Amino acid sequence: HGWEADFWSGYADTILAPPSDPELMPDPGFDDASKWTAITGFTVADSKLSISNPAANASVRIHDDFFPAVDAETAYNFSLEVTSLTSGGNIRIQVNYYDSGGTLLGNSRIPSTSYTVGATGQITASFTTPVSCAMIGVTIYALVTGLVMEMDNISVKAA
Repeated sequence: HGWEADFWSGYADTILAPPSDPELMPDPGFDDASKWTAITGFTVADSKLSISNPAANASVRIHDDFFPAVDAETAYNFSLEVTSLTSGGNIRIQVNYYDSGGTLLGNSRIPSTSYTVGATGQITASFTTPVSCAMIGVTIYALVTGLVMEMDNISVKAA
């Protein structure tokens, strides 16, 4: 019964494979502009986030109606891909922590207070949610004028 061994070996591999961590961002590919609130200089369209000469402190953030649900006191990994870069500079990625009623509990600036985008590639960081945190908001700020770049594949997953 050689066919049975072949059949069951493939089946067992599928059954025993560990599940991947679910993506928590409601629009990881920037496919739905209605899930984002963008200020002039930031555009969510064509499956990407385009940043084109925004004013300093302009931003784009996940819309309040789409805040991802998270567990309190839990570690998460964040990533965002810079897919095209014409003019780099400093940005801030901020994670805001909210309780189940939507009250702001605090925030973290990841991977640091100011991150210099100088090349294409992944921006990665980790953060831990505080006590009573039930959902998060993610905001990307331009800290300088003159930024021109495109981003895609924003991700938040349990660590």
